[in-house]
Amino acid sequence: MINAKDIDIRYLRFLRSWKNLTTKELAFKLGSEKTLIDALEDGEEVDFPNSLLNEISRFYDVDEEGLLLKSNINNREPLFLRDNEDDIKDKIVDSEKVKQQRMAMNLSQTKLSELSGLTLSTIKNVETERTNLTEENAKILASYFGIDIKKLYKTKKRNTVVIAFHNNKGGSGKTSLSVNVAATLSEIYNKRVLFIDTDGQRNASEFFDHRAYHYPMNFYTSFVEGIDVRECIQPTRFKNIDVVYSSYEIGKINGGILQGLSHKEQRFSMISKSLIEQGAYDYVIVDFSPALDAFNYSLLNGCDELIVPVTPHRHAYQAIGEMIQEVSSVNQFTDRLNILGLIYTNHHATKQVSGITYDLIKTNYNDLFIPPFIRQDAAMEKASYLFQAVCEYQKDSKAQKDLNEICKNIINRIESRSK
Repeated sequence: MINAKDIDIRYLRFLRSWKNLTTKELAFKLGSEKTLIDALEDGEEVDFPNSLLNEISRFYDVDEEGLLLKSNINNREPLFLRDNEDDIKDKIVDSEKVKQQRMAMNLSQTKLSELSGLTLSTIKNVETERTNLTEENAKILASYFGIDIKKLYKTKKRNTVVIAFHNNKGGSGKTSLSVNVAATLSEIYNKRVLFIDTDGQRNASEFFDHRAYHYPMNFYTSFVEGIDVRECIQPTRFKNIDVVYSSYEIGKINGGILQGLSHKEQRFSMISKSLIEQGAYDYVIVDFSPALDAFNYSLLNGCDELIVPVTPHRHAYQAIGEMIQEVSSVNQFTDRLNILGLIYTNHHATKQVSGITYDLIKTNYNDLFIPPFIRQDAAMEKASYLFQAVCEYQKDSKAQKDLNEICKNIINRIESRSK
């Protein structure tokens, strides 16, 4: 038996729509019951026979494994809680980690020495960073604490950069671009990424998990209650991407909630401060709602870089000047935000409006343009329908090749600022 919670129901719905079938018609063709198909597509946690999954895959002519969720992420820790081999810094024991473990077990240094068999001077020296533990002694201490030895070592601290994807006009391709940039940085360039969805439409959240609404700890919770944003981080199917989901309630923030919050201009900076200081991620990508309002103003105060997505539409192009003015306004308060650049997406070589928009960008904002433009590509559209990144759907597509170059240029621009 297989449980419905293990099935990618968004993919199932897409396949049925593609065949232009109702659930009743699909059930008839499969020789099944409509109530079971409905329950399956609604994500109800019901069990059904493996044979049904086999029949569905045969009917749609797709791989059976493709109908399952990409990986079991429920038992995986978020990246900021994981210590990978690549992050361990020269096997130097972290004195703070030793202290925290000892205090969590309510032990004095003397008691820890007695119970672990290490000398008291060894315990004192490591906690004051006078000397490092030998690997043998580190194993003894980790064994006594009941943890993996990696948990005792210092880890590499990344220079976390917070990147806003924002265009105050709708239809700019902002969400599609931001999730594909996150996926490319993660999968192609092996960067650690935290994706934060702050848009009440929750499109990016659903890209990562169609059950995102099940998580009570989301960005709305963190922002309104002033909770450390790390409390809301969830792992994803991507090994190097974590996410903070959005909530439909985010729309209430501008409806009066924001005015009642303390330090509202610095709210995002406050809830993300510990995250940035920890340095567990290379990039934090923040997907904004398409508006210039007090909530987004507060979010921009906590960002380092801004990327403005632009599509071949007049309103999307006109928004560039408005976003530049917004950055100037934000920097009167924080002086932290830079414009990393513009990304021109959905370019069609044979359409006049695409050429006009591209020429305007090159003429008026050439220094901000992050090359190349992203060519219009059916692969990007199909990947979006399947709630996949282009690099998952078709790595050799035109759009993915463009994204690879753009992300290389993003990395280079950010690294050049730190030199």
